[in-house]
Amino acid sequence: MKTVIIGSGNIATHIGKAFLHNGFEVVQVISRNKNHAKVLAEKLNCEAETDFNKIEKAAIYLITVNDSEIENVVKKLNKLVAAEISTTAQKPLLMHTAASVSINVLANEKWDSGILYPLQSLKKEMDADLKNVPFIISGKSKLIKEIAKSISNNVIEMNDEQRLALHVSAVFVNNFTNHLIAIAQEICEAEKIEFKLLQPLLKETFERLEKMPAAESQTGPAIRGDENTIQNHLRFFTNPNFKKVYRELTLSIQQNARFNSK
Repeated sequence: MKTVIIGSGNIATHIGKAFLHNGFEVVQVISRNKNHAKVLAEKLNCEAETDFNKIEKAAIYLITVNDSEIENVVKKLNKLVAAEISTTAQKPLLMHTAASVSINVLANEKWDSGILYPLQSLKKEMDADLKNVPFIISGKSKLIKEIAKSISNNVIEMNDEQRLALHVSAVFVNNFTNHLIAIAQEICEAEKIEFKLLQPLLKETFERLEKMPAAESQTGPAIRGDENTIQNHLRFFTNPNFKKVYRELTLSIQQNARFNSK
């Protein structure tokens, strides 16, 4: 099935390669960044384009741009592609890959519409096996599920609210956690401490989640109410941002513990 990918970033790269591997014919990559479009197009053996007016006709259009740009892309597609589709023709499938953008933004009687959201932190410079990555899908077309199952062994249907809740949770689990680890690395580097000393602790923290809920496995001075240690830690900080993060997280742990004990 002929496919046009709109965007040339991390998700476009990995899903594009998965499409190619599973027999989809990617005919075009459209991106504002000419160099990025060319790099991805070479990987997918297709045309690179920056001019939206030159978009190819296809059976599948996959939007992988930033969330804030999706609506603008849909407007262009409605004007340049959907307007030319006969009501008796086979409807193309229009999908986006965003977690926090409603499927309603794609609404047009000329399209079948859907969501194809991979629940994974992807970097185009790295290889990724998408077979075990959860793919969250929405939409009425059976083709969406077929596409997702060709890429992943873990396909789940969710509505807009569920997908948004999952994305918020993913930000806590991945983005915020990574930021906290980056802070710890910076502290260790400043004090000439090897960060790898903390890696067994990190491993234990995540392995414990397989045995019990995170709230039940919480340890440390905040959950113990150890005010002396907390104050010693706060006095240690010279970076006011790190100090603020420590204080806010300590308060959050304590408030959450009180809430769950009620």
